[in-house]
Amino acid sequence: MKRIHWYLFVAVLCCPEIGLAETMYVTDRLYLSLRDAPDLEEPSVAVLPSNTAVDVLQREGDWAKVRLGDGRAGWVLKKYLVRDLPKSLIIEELQGQIKKESLTIEDLRGQIKDMSLIIEKLQGQAKEKSVIIENLEGQIKNQSLTIEESGEQIKEMPLILERLREENASLKKEIADLAGLKAREAAMKKEIDDLKKRTIHQNRSLETTTEKNTLTKRKEIYVIGIVALLVGLIIGYLVKKPDKNRYLLR
Repeated sequence: MKRIHWYLFVAVLCCPEIGLAETMYVTDRLYLSLRDAPDLEEPSVAVLPSNTAVDVLQREGDWAKVRLGDGRAGWVLKKYLVRDLPKSLIIEELQGQIKKESLTIEDLRGQIKDMSLIIEKLQGQAKEKSVIIENLEGQIKNQSLTIEESGEQIKEMPLILERLREENASLKKEIADLAGLKAREAAMKKEIDDLKKRTIHQNRSLETTTEKNTLTKRKEIYVIGIVALLVGLIIGYLVKKPDKNRYLLR
């Protein structure tokens, strides 16, 4: 660290222009020539407009050696250099600051507008939350009433349980009666099926007997018809046969 300070000290001694440089400005309404030497006979190597900032490295009579912002160096008449900012540059800087402040004000207005929107949104949310809180309070109140009603119902629970037990016993009795009725119904169904079977069997027997009687009657009718036919034939034969005794008597 001490070596660095020593090197800097040596550099300032060797190049006093660097350590003693002073920033000055070209005065208003002027184009100042930059020359290689402090002599008006020297040709101009650059023209410096008003408000140009330069670093003064050295003074010699009416001349001053300056360095520009781009690193170029040369000689100018020092009477055209001023330490304070020129009015036009000050005005420009003020205008720039005003413009920045105007932009800042616009930004602040935008932020205020955004904040107003956020506040309105928060107010809306607060209103919605108030409504929700009111609804919750109403629900809590209703639940309190429900709890009170539940307490009364709990007090009535023994009576309700006793009533339910009686109804349960009655239902069991009815179920037993229904089971007996179902058994009777099953027995009756069985008897009905037996009657149906006997009826079917009797109908079949009756049909068979009827068929047999029909056949018997038909046979009897045929026999009677045949006998009647034979008797008729015999009678006819006898009627037509010649009576021999009759002829003999004659």
